[in-house]
Amino acid sequence: MKNSALQITPGDSESLYNKTPRAVVVTSFQGEAVVHLPLQGKPEILDYRYSLVDSR
Repeated sequence: MKNSALQITPGDSESLYNKTPRAVVVTSFQGEAVVHLPLQGKPEILDYRYSLVDSR
């Protein structure tokens, strides 16, 4: 069962906040997939590829 309303809230002993400024890491992936979608029956993945295109 999935429940998207759940949250994890750490207590004082589990919490850590470090206000030191640091660079944000942004990573981008691109991909494509080829899928056969028959009129009846299950779809079939024929091929797919994904790759890292940018990371800064």
